[in-house]
Amino acid sequence: MNQLLDKHLAQADGTYKIVTYLYPSKDAWDHGLLMKLENNLGKIDPKIKITGVDVVASELKRLIEEETVWVTLLAYLAIVILVYLDFYSFKRTIISLVPHIIGFIWMMGVMEVLGMKLNYMNIAIVPLIVGMGIDNGVHILHRYLEDGGKNIPNTIFHTGRAVVMCTATTMAGFGSLVFSRYGGLSSMGAVANIGMITSLIAAIIVLPALLKIWKA
Repeated sequence: MNQLLDKHLAQADGTYKIVTYLYPSKDAWDHGLLMKLENNLGKIDPKIKITGVDVVASELKRLIEEETVWVTLLAYLAIVILVYLDFYSFKRTIISLVPHIIGFIWMMGVMEVLGMKLNYMNIAIVPLIVGMGIDNGVHILHRYLEDGGKNIPNTIFHTGRAVVMCTATTMAGFGSLVFSRYGGLSSMGAVANIGMITSLIAAIIVLPALLKIWKA
């Protein structure tokens, strides 16, 4: 009997503490459910605490998702500043950024169509997509300005091929993650590739249209 109880009882400072296991019928990683459970148990006794792998994983998931939002916003802010320092023009900065933002929106749309969700693993790739995807628009806009701002087809033909190859090699690197047996890494590779391809398509299709309309 003692062996059966030993793993559930702990003695410290002359008092006994009881440890028990809970097997939730719903998602144990749902942070809201875990907090609700802890609050309900706290009403019985404030000293009752819940812990375990699922609790730690849930808190880690929440922190990563919250921090990634701020990191992504900071990344965009840094990119806006750097691009402006490159062109010294608000108009050209906006022209180079808009296609990337549209590409990011397309990425979210493609993921929704494919039934893919952002999770605490693949969401970490979002700031990288922000940083790498902007290159396409910047390179194309530079070539457009070097050509005198008069020959968009020539710009896309020459620099377009370069950014396609650059994107392809980047996708090849991230694409290797797709074949990982660990779902987290696999989803990171999938999200990265979707983000890179949508950023590329937006740069090749949307950017020329903006250049035609706004005359950078």
